[in-house]
Amino acid sequence: MMLPCLFHILTGLDCPFCGMQRAVVALFEGRIHDAFMLNPVVWILMPYLIAWTVCGFSKKARATEAGKAIISDRAIAIVGVMLLAWGIVRNII
Repeated sequence: MMLPCLFHILTGLDCPFCGMQRAVVALFEGRIHDAFMLNPVVWILMPYLIAWTVCGFSKKARATEAGKAIISDRAIAIVGVMLLAWGIVRNII
C-alpha cells in the first residue's frame, strides 16, 4: 500500500515528487525504464541529492571545495527552481 501525497489530496495536482514511491517499487522489481518514467527529474537530480545529504552529515565532505559548492545557497536555489519548474510542467503535460 502506498502513502498518499498530501499535496495531491489537497490540490488535485501532482507535486514534484509524485510517483517516487511507485518508481522505487518499479526499480526494486527491475523495471528501470518504468521507474525513470514515473518521475524522471528526481532521478536526474538524485546524484546531487545524495551528495547534498553526504555533505550534510560529513564535516570532512562539507569542508572540500566540491562540498561547499554542493551546499551553497546558489546550488540549492537552482535545484529548488528545477523542482518547481518540473512541478508546473508535469501538471501541464
